[in-house]
Amino acid sequence: MYTRLLTTLLCVFSLNSLTATELQNGDDVAKMRLLMHLSLEELFDVPIMTVTTASRREEKITETPANIMVVTKQQIEQRRYVNLADLLQDLPSVDIQRFNDSERYHSIHFRGHEKFLILQDGIRIDSPTGDTIPIADNFPLYHAKRVEIVYGPGAALYYGSDGFTGIINIITEDANDIDGFNVSASLGTDGYRYSSFLTGKQITEKLRVTAGGHFQSDGNTSLAAEYPSVYDFGDLTNFAGDVVIPAEQRESYTASQRSYSLFAKMNIQDNFILGFNRSFFRHLTNVAERPNHTIYDGSSFWTTQIDTLYGQFLFDISDKLSSETLLSYSNYELDPESKYRNIFSDYRDAYRYADGSKLSAEQLFVYDYSAKHTIVSGLVFEELQSIPQTPDLPRRFDIDKPLYAQNFYYDGTDLPININDVKYNNYAVYVQAHSGWTDKISTIMGLRYDYNSRYDSTINPRFGLVYKWSDTTNIKFFYGESSRAPYPAESLSHFGSFSGQQNERGEYLSYFYHVPNEGLDTEKARNYEFSIIHKPNNTWESIVNVYRMDVEDFIMSTTDSTPTQFLQGAHLLNTERSGNVGTAHYYGLDWNVTYSTEVMDEYKLDIWGNYSLSNSYISLPNGGNFKAPYLPRHKLKLGATLSYLNKWFITPKLYLVERTKLFRFDEEGTQVDSPGYVVANLHAGYKINEQLSTAVDIYNVFNTHYYHAGGSSLDTSFDAQPQPLRTFVFSVKYLF
Repeated sequence: MYTRLLTTLLCVFSLNSLTATELQNGDDVAKMRLLMHLSLEELFDVPIMTVTTASRREEKITETPANIMVVTKQQIEQRRYVNLADLLQDLPSVDIQRFNDSERYHSIHFRGHEKFLILQDGIRIDSPTGDTIPIADNFPLYHAKRVEIVYGPGAALYYGSDGFTGIINIITEDANDIDGFNVSASLGTDGYRYSSFLTGKQITEKLRVTAGGHFQSDGNTSLAAEYPSVYDFGDLTNFAGDVVIPAEQRESYTASQRSYSLFAKMNIQDNFILGFNRSFFRHLTNVAERPNHTIYDGSSFWTTQIDTLYGQFLFDISDKLSSETLLSYSNYELDPESKYRNIFSDYRDAYRYADGSKLSAEQLFVYDYSAKHTIVSGLVFEELQSIPQTPDLPRRFDIDKPLYAQNFYYDGTDLPININDVKYNNYAVYVQAHSGWTDKISTIMGLRYDYNSRYDSTINPRFGLVYKWSDTTNIKFFYGESSRAPYPAESLSHFGSFSGQQNERGEYLSYFYHVPNEGLDTEKARNYEFSIIHKPNNTWESIVNVYRMDVEDFIMSTTDSTPTQFLQGAHLLNTERSGNVGTAHYYGLDWNVTYSTEVMDEYKLDIWGNYSLSNSYISLPNGGNFKAPYLPRHKLKLGATLSYLNKWFITPKLYLVERTKLFRFDEEGTQVDSPGYVVANLHAGYKINEQLSTAVDIYNVFNTHYYHAGGSSLDTSFDAQPQPLRTFVFSVKYLF
């Protein structure tokens, strides 16, 4: 080993020497090119990456019992992952339905379920109280060193019940990795604009600082122009059938959005970290609605902002015992300017507001009993506050006034609006043992106890086994449970509109209302996973995962057979609510293959692909069942990167996705689905010099008309959401 290490160091030293002498010898040039094209892992002939997300400690990816994937900085750059949604789109068993939801913008599901966590350097940066948020350009990757993705509740023991079906951890670059300043700028079709900056510096021997941010805006493609048969701008009518706007007076289509983020991290003596992150996103609320049920005038938008501040203190108590203390505060806010203007509000301005915060303290201990056995334990205290999303408000919520002074009435009535303000706590304790029993067998056994002041306490075990079949093959088995208490927004939010009419009893009439359900029960997931990792050499790797997850008391919006009358003085003609509808079953197989080789000494070819075979159904208490939505049975995602040293690259991608079920049924009771599609993207980049590089992205290369699944159970939105035709983006990056 020491000989190989010395040889590698000599090679690296030779690289520097060759560069200094300007490489006049042709053979030396070829050798240098080959060496510079190898990663550090390849130079050391140990191409096994370490990860931290699954077990809150550094371990080899082949040895962690969870199903985990890692996307490196080089892959982020060469596959042109600008934001988290771009990256997730390429992963096995992850489905993204773009532009199909008025609140989420895109709907994203891990193996058919949408409850997962987003972390940054191990700190949660998505909504602290589980409110629905967009995941798009507001989670950029300009500062990412790598991204770790854990499937299933494999890391929920550490990060809590919200890590229900997956955890995404963006590991940011350290100040010493950057050691300077870089900026990027992008221009694209339909008014696309993007810029970012990132800086990192060792200020003193004990202090280093990293900071960055991004700003983005997009006019978005005019889908009405590209899909004229779908966007039929006829008369705009209300639920009563009255014409509100005649067809000849209808507005033009618009669908703009914008985002920005800020990020800062300060490391003091490597054992004290202070950090801040902000995520902001604004999009129009009519993005997924049919033109005969909404107004496309650009005045109705949805704006969310999440701020996270944290401090992390790490120290060694003894040679075997170490400690990590984490304090964090996070706040989510739905801007009071956010509103709808559609058929449900009778085309009047219907404002919304929501706010949520969490103050969290966690104490973690790691005890290395021996070189083969480690015990990790922790205590968690969380204090949470939530104003769940309000019903439609006739004017903006005044954040400077207390709730009792808002004086809101349901539009068109004299009925006062009750706005909830929920305060609750969550306490947790967990312990996990990592054990290497032999050179071939290692296990993880863990247990987490949670007490939520709004719901019953829960206990969730975790067990993992890793068996080293041979030097080239590892086998993993994992079983884990996770419990998710309903978010305040799920149980307490209510929304709809009133027609202004009254019945013979003087009750105000509503044609549609989503009513609260304070009787929701906790969801319980049981996850089984079996994996085979085969890596015969440094050229290729094959990973097969077989999984099953059962979610009891599955929560989903359902239509009430008998309308629920929860509001005195009102008569609701049609109602829906979030309810525990039964048990959801998800099972399937993923096959992920990567291949990397040198071509003619100076070129490198990386090929990757994954195939997902999935099935799911929701079994009802009455014995019936239906397919879980947003989980196509077959998916194939392919890509390749051809690169020349560190000078240029070209990356084509291809997606083949089968038909996708919706949570919607036609008049005959048949579950509606959206058509499958085949679409290709192309990315290329060129490094002009050590400071300046460029890239070109072509999305939907063949200008294909294709659709994603619609996001609502209501027929006011599209069954099949049209997607943009060919678009271009040109980018420049400069390193100072």
